[in-house]
Amino acid sequence: MNAPVLFISHGAPDLVISDIPAHHALKQLGEQLRNSESPYQGVLILSAHWYTDAKSPLDLELESSLAPETVYDFAGFSPQLYRYRYTAHSSSALQNRVKHQIELAGGKLNPRRRGLDHGSWVPLSLIDPEATLPVASLSLPATNDPQQMVKLGRALTALRDQGIIILASGAITHNLWHMGPNGTEPPGWATRFTQFMQQALAEADREKLLSAISHPDFAIAHPTAEHFLPLYVALGASDFTPAKLLHHSFSYQSIAMDC
Repeated sequence: MNAPVLFISHGAPDLVISDIPAHHALKQLGEQLRNSESPYQGVLILSAHWYTDAKSPLDLELESSLAPETVYDFAGFSPQLYRYRYTAHSSSALQNRVKHQIELAGGKLNPRRRGLDHGSWVPLSLIDPEATLPVASLSLPATNDPQQMVKLGRALTALRDQGIIILASGAITHNLWHMGPNGTEPPGWATRFTQFMQQALAEADREKLLSAISHPDFAIAHPTAEHFLPLYVALGASDFTPAKLLHHSFSYQSIAMDC
């Protein structure tokens, strides 16, 4: 079966306990996935919080634990959040499938026990709260080159035919210096860049998408690019298929929660 490719804006870590539209949208997405005619075999997740610096963009790391821990890679949030534990599980079969695809593309994977950072467990805990699907967590290459991210996505796309969901977790906008209260009007730069991306993704405009980092509002939308780059993995894995907008909202005023 052809499993979906998803790009999820994971927002702040407290998304998992916040009563905001994006929280409920991810729960609804999970219900839709569970109601699929054919059950999915697993999830491969790539988080904006895990990059591997290597000579080759396809020399990466793979979480090797079959019961990866919940990593609290943040500070200053409600004590409730630090008590939350997502009971994820993996499988050797799923990890071997990911390894095989990377090796076919000329790369290699190094096993590492790291756990799931909040870019992984926060969206997964809403999409699959009972942790029914095995999860493989793969690092991203430490590059700002969109084409290299697309190459990684293409290397993974065959996993979809094996019923494995590919989930790239990042952000459409991510400027922590320009956050504000939930429910307040987003700044113009956030609205403009989000609308630009929505149109480019819906039209699968390869030229606009690959040059998005040159958009006039990109520098303020992303002071650093690490949260935006996972989108290109999703584009590569989908072969630039026109994207369906599953959700749009803002959290903390300026963080676009598009999925």
